[in-house]
Amino acid sequence: MKKIILIFALFFISKILFSQDIAEATIDYITVNHMNKKVEIKWSVESSDNIDGYIIKRKIWNGAGVVDGTFNNIEIINSNSQFLYTDFSTEYYTETKPYTRSEEYIVAAFRYENNTVIYSNMSDSHKTVFVEIEFDQCEKQNKISWNNYKGWTVKSYELFVKNNQNNSYQLLTTTTDSSFVHTNILPNETYNYYIRAISYQDNIFSDSNEAEVFTSSAVAPELLYADYATVNSQNKIELKFTTENDNDIKKYKLLRSNSLANNFDTLHIFENNSNEFSYEDSVDIHINYFYKLVAFDFCENEILESNLAQNIVLNANLSNTNNLKQNELNWNLYNFWQNGTEQYNIYRSSDSSDFELIVSFSNETFFADELSDFIYSQNENYQSKGQFCYYIEAISNNFNNKKQTSISNIECVIQEPIIYIPNAFNPKSSVSENRIFKPKISFLDDYLLIIYNRWGAKIYQTNSIHEGWDGTINGGNLAQIGTYTYYIKYRNQNDKKVEKSGFVNLIY
Repeated sequence: MKKIILIFALFFISKILFSQDIAEATIDYITVNHMNKKVEIKWSVESSDNIDGYIIKRKIWNGAGVVDGTFNNIEIINSNSQFLYTDFSTEYYTETKPYTRSEEYIVAAFRYENNTVIYSNMSDSHKTVFVEIEFDQCEKQNKISWNNYKGWTVKSYELFVKNNQNNSYQLLTTTTDSSFVHTNILPNETYNYYIRAISYQDNIFSDSNEAEVFTSSAVAPELLYADYATVNSQNKIELKFTTENDNDIKKYKLLRSNSLANNFDTLHIFENNSNEFSYEDSVDIHINYFYKLVAFDFCENEILESNLAQNIVLNANLSNTNNLKQNELNWNLYNFWQNGTEQYNIYRSSDSSDFELIVSFSNETFFADELSDFIYSQNENYQSKGQFCYYIEAISNNFNNKKQTSISNIECVIQEPIIYIPNAFNPKSSVSENRIFKPKISFLDDYLLIIYNRWGAKIYQTNSIHEGWDGTINGGNLAQIGTYTYYIKYRNQNDKKVEKSGFVNLIY
């Protein structure tokens, strides 16, 4: 064992002796060539007289047949006057990749002597600067970081930049740190950076790789649309919005206000997981509300808001203008559809019947519903109780290849009963209307008419407002001329029973 150790010791001493008369190569710098994206190595020796060449070693990663992270030969230069080398080598099925990592090299001189290659000591290793960029979209800045140059003491680092506005590199800053934050950058620009390590020795420097980053800003959806605000069958304001499922959007906020002059409050937050958003708002449907959907990016910046949506509020009131029975309707316009409103439709229901379209407008906010067709109706199968309900339907013009509708609240009015009682009639009159004692009655319920003679005996009775006493008794004989008593009973709009009595004269 001692003999083996002695042999190795003698061999080591002989190597030193052999290498002592070969000048060592010193790496001046290694730098990244931006034209070919390869590493350039520059070295020097004090004397090259007894040197036959140089050997270049690179630290190999993921190479075939070598230990990962060790220095291995990549090039042998059989010339003592070459001091510059660009690494295009593919030894061990590898190549230099200074644009994806920092690369490290050493150099040694050698000479041939008696069929033996004698090497100088290896140089100190040098390692390129590798720069990386992180774009902070929220802060709108580029965070630039790099490793320190290895091989000589760095005096400073110069950071160069170019973008779409400046096509040539310009010095951005000089620093001794290994990071820098570039603020006030422009959105949607391509920025390129590289680092230059400056040595204390004159005219010695090393360039890093070039790093590129695109300062993308969040892209607003092309479509963010309030389809409608409408009152649904549950008397809630139903909302629908259409948008694009855009990855730049983090969330949507549904905002509401009861006036355009007031601030909008957040009503609901939708995650960005759909192209359509619906919501039911349980508020007083007799109040106007304004709604909008606002898109926010991942930095919580508002980048787009929809058009407004507004519910239609309908008011209905009794009116006796010019002695005509009518219901007056007024409502607000739906003003916020992208392509405007095509028309407004008014629907009416009388006495709980199905709603029917009664009139259409283009841009009106008032309508007087004249009720002459319901007063003294000649339809014996129909007797109006005076209850009328309405709603407004707004229809949009085409947008995004579809129409939308908005329906108002339903408003009901109850007309006061109308009753006109004649004081005389003549069964032999030439005017048919005067031949029957028939009060003209509208807008009531549970009607009853009874006729009594002068002795209080009931001689006629009906529950139909379309029927009356024709003056006959006892199976068709005309009653005597004279005064008779009538009794009328009905139920009014407040569901109270009303009774009336009086006298009617039979003449002929």
